[in-house]
Amino acid sequence: MGVVTGVATAPLSAGAVIWTVTTTLAAQLPDIDHPNSRLGRALGPLAKVISKLCGGHRGLTHSLIGLLIFYYLADLFTPLPIAVTLGAATHLLGDLMTERGIPIFWPIKKRFRIASFNTNSKVEKRLIFPLTILAGLAVAVYRVSSL
Repeated sequence: MGVVTGVATAPLSAGAVIWTVTTTLAAQLPDIDHPNSRLGRALGPLAKVISKLCGGHRGLTHSLIGLLIFYYLADLFTPLPIAVTLGAATHLLGDLMTERGIPIFWPIKKRFRIASFNTNSKVEKRLIFPLTILAGLAVAVYRVSSL
């Protein structure tokens, strides 16, 4: 979903590719608290430390406070803090649609959800993922055709 957010929000300029790539990569950020995620595996033992500091998987990094932290860190280290934050927010939106939900108002531990798909289920892989790609393509075609 990060790529769809990137395509939908990118400025129509040469920087659109950089914006879209940044948003797509940043969609992985909230899973920095999961040692077995792509990002967690890349960080090795540091991911376990981050997981403990964040209250485990789907803790701080899956909340509004986590989004603010991502924004401020991105503002310090990148020229595209909005793209980073939109990518991370897209991840949270996706996790809001899962059975487990997320503690969006962390440190309040109550988890919220707006749907109940199982992560990595057949429904996600065969329906949600393809529909997300089609939505991204539709947005891209619309944006280009309206130039």
